[in-house]
Amino acid sequence: MVWDSIPLMTLLDILIGAIAVAAVLLLRREADLLDALGLGVARRVVAVGVGAIGLFYFADLATMWALPVFIPQQRAMAFMETLHREYSWWLMLGVASSLGVGTHVALSALRANESLSEQIDCCREADHLAEKWLADSQNVAKIGSYVLDIAAETWRCSPALERILGIGPDYSHTVQEWRSLLHPDERDKVMTYLTEHVLAKRQRFDMDYRIIRRSDGAERWVHGLGEMELDEEGPPLKLLGTVQDITDRKLVERTLLLTQLAVDKGVDPTYWVHEDGQVGYANDAACRELGYSREELLSMSVPEFDPDFPHEKWPEHWQAMKQAGSSRFEAHHRTKEGVVFPVEIHTNFFVHEDKEYIWAYARDITERVKAQTLVQQMNRSLEQRVAERTVELKAARDEFQRIFELSPDMIGIMGFDGNYRRVNPAFSHTLGYSEEELLNKNYLELVHPADKEAMLADAQAQSEAGADIIRVEVRYLHKNGSSKWLRWRARLDHEQELAYGTAKDVTAEREAAETLRRHREELEEVVADTTADLQMGYEQQAAAAALGERALAGLAPGDIMREAVAVAAEGLGADSVGILQLLPGGTHSVLCAGVGWAAGMAGSARLATRADSMARYTLGSDEAVVMEDIDTETRFEPSTLVREHGAVAGVSVIIHGRETPFGVMGVFYNQRRTTSQREVDFVQLIANVIGDSVGRQRAEDELARSARMLRELAERLRRVREDERIALSRELHDELGQALTCIRIDLGWMTSKLDNTSAEVQERVSAAAELIGDTIGLVQRISSDLRPPALDDLGLLAAVAWHLESFGERNAIEASAELQEGLPELTPDAATAVFRIVQEALTNVVRHAEAARVLVAIGVRGDDLEVRVIDDGIGISVDEIGAERSLGLLGMSERAASFEGNLELGRRAEGGTELIVTLPLHNCSTRVEA
Repeated sequence: MVWDSIPLMTLLDILIGAIAVAAVLLLRREADLLDALGLGVARRVVAVGVGAIGLFYFADLATMWALPVFIPQQRAMAFMETLHREYSWWLMLGVASSLGVGTHVALSALRANESLSEQIDCCREADHLAEKWLADSQNVAKIGSYVLDIAAETWRCSPALERILGIGPDYSHTVQEWRSLLHPDERDKVMTYLTEHVLAKRQRFDMDYRIIRRSDGAERWVHGLGEMELDEEGPPLKLLGTVQDITDRKLVERTLLLTQLAVDKGVDPTYWVHEDGQVGYANDAACRELGYSREELLSMSVPEFDPDFPHEKWPEHWQAMKQAGSSRFEAHHRTKEGVVFPVEIHTNFFVHEDKEYIWAYARDITERVKAQTLVQQMNRSLEQRVAERTVELKAARDEFQRIFELSPDMIGIMGFDGNYRRVNPAFSHTLGYSEEELLNKNYLELVHPADKEAMLADAQAQSEAGADIIRVEVRYLHKNGSSKWLRWRARLDHEQELAYGTAKDVTAEREAAETLRRHREELEEVVADTTADLQMGYEQQAAAAALGERALAGLAPGDIMREAVAVAAEGLGADSVGILQLLPGGTHSVLCAGVGWAAGMAGSARLATRADSMARYTLGSDEAVVMEDIDTETRFEPSTLVREHGAVAGVSVIIHGRETPFGVMGVFYNQRRTTSQREVDFVQLIANVIGDSVGRQRAEDELARSARMLRELAERLRRVREDERIALSRELHDELGQALTCIRIDLGWMTSKLDNTSAEVQERVSAAAELIGDTIGLVQRISSDLRPPALDDLGLLAAVAWHLESFGERNAIEASAELQEGLPELTPDAATAVFRIVQEALTNVVRHAEAARVLVAIGVRGDDLEVRVIDDGIGISVDEIGAERSLGLLGMSERAASFEGNLELGRRAEGGTELIVTLPLHNCSTRVEA
């Protein structure tokens, strides 16, 4: 083939064919992109068209090359020209079609590219927004993300994680640097967990651990989560996860754990109880007290260990506790071994997650019940003893008159006709009448008209029941028209038709009880009517109730006042709280307790109680004084103390006393505010608790003083009686003994002169001489019983030994003694008391013990003088020890108590009775320590 004869069409065939082949290859390479843009059909059409054009032109080129081989070149050239001329239109049409479709494909691709760019921009904006949301979410949740390249031992993290760890841009993100962030106590544990659990076992990372934040060195708790990314062959490539700061949660968990531990280890048994009585929770003290395990208690209900509330009574009891909200009552608990003991139970009702619960704690009051029973027995014994000692008290009329006049309690003697025979000054002082006016009145004239019928019916019922002492509590009319509540105890003497009675003014107690009842009712009304401030009111009342319970438990008034101001300040959010106590005379007052004042002022600051002062105005008001703005106050002049401490608003209430106000309680704020009635009631309730505590303390002091005077009187009577015994013993021994001796001498002389008289006269004289001798012995014995001479001459031990010898001879009882030599010298009163105790004990042995042997031991044990009397008789019982008529035991106990000693009496295990008396040597010995 000759190349220079190839026409221009040959070059065009080569060019177009090459372009077609390149276009097909390009469409095939971009097939995925065009398909994603929705141009898959157009791509295939263009590819087929362009491919057909390329095949056509390559075929044309091949024909041009191969045809001259078979036919002459001229004919071949003519054929090709004809062919090109005949098919040029078809070729042009194919080229145009291909170009049109290609143009369409290109334009579509351009438009799709623009749309794709817009979508990419939108995606980028959405990614940016998502990244911002993710960062904000991580900051709020205190959580950050990380990626750990295991092979390179490097990691990268989110900004939130950098803030959690306290690291900055200069931090090297290596595993070794991350290990340095771990708390020293956590490093080995965390690294072992990472290598042996996560990397070795291909497990997820899920662990709480502590870190030391790089920026400030703070210790923080974090929770790490991570998932492994493995390659196709299995080895780990990356660890992707999050780290969250859980320090606050850990602190809350620790607080909850400590709270639960405190409840579990509480001293008093504590329970949660459901409505059906099922125990939902019991602490360790409950398990110890009842003898059950916690699992056993949680499977039980309250009626199973509380015999006072069986299953049939439980619904009613539940409703009562629910309605009361908070309650306190006494019941009994039964242990696993069946032992029943009394308890005092405090309950609180509450609702949690729409379920009702009762929270309760119980306190074992066995000892308190025993003490109350013993006090009651002692009171009854004392009353019986006073009744049986009436004759002795008449002999000491002068002493009785002093008690009669000085007694703080009312004492009256009334005839059965209702008219008073005698009244003491306290009687007149309490009712306001003079003694003459009272003696001219019938007692029914003094009784409140509303109480007469009930009092007469009650007294009549007690008398018909055979009561020795009539007890009534009734209102008496004061001369000024007011009424006084008196608690009477009277004994009836039917022989003389007289009633001997004593009365105590219990008006303050009744008023306090009424005040407490009224406030309880007001509290119930407040709880029922209040919705918005229910929780605040409940907390205030609970605080006041707790304060009242501590006051009733015997907390000193000063401590009550210090706690009261703290409770008021916390419950009301006050800036300062103070209690002003009126000093005698009422012209000055002292800030005896307070919070929010300058240091050292509470307990020392004195204020003048002027007529225009806030304290004086409060004392003259019937209700609380509320101040919304002290600067504009016109009712009174606020004190300088209040102004200096920035008080702007507040409330002031009276602290009532038994007869006169104790003082004023003030609550102040450093900004203007309106005080609600609930808050005023709360302040008044705190003030009432203080007043009740002070009044109760003063009443107890007065009662203690009365008891001390009675004890001093009894001791005085014993001394008077002992002095009379000594005097009578001396008179019998000296006067009567000497007279009888003289008569015996004279009678002996007369006998010597009767030699010539009849035998009958001599016998009568001899009989008279023997009678005189017996009488002298009787006088000596009576004198020794009244006051043994050995007690004054030889001391206590000799007197006891002599008495035991004569006791054994008279009663046919083997009496022995263990008397320690070298005892400290005792005071005369102490020696007499010990001797009389031994006498009384031996008398009891003769009367009751039926014993054959008795032992008296006296010695020193430690710092005490110990006296023991032991017999082998039938033994004394518990009922006999506490019997009301055990006056001998009571007398011995009082003799020991006068020296601050103690008396114990009980049955011996081997039989018989043992009496032990201990007296402190510093109270009964004449020895003076250096």
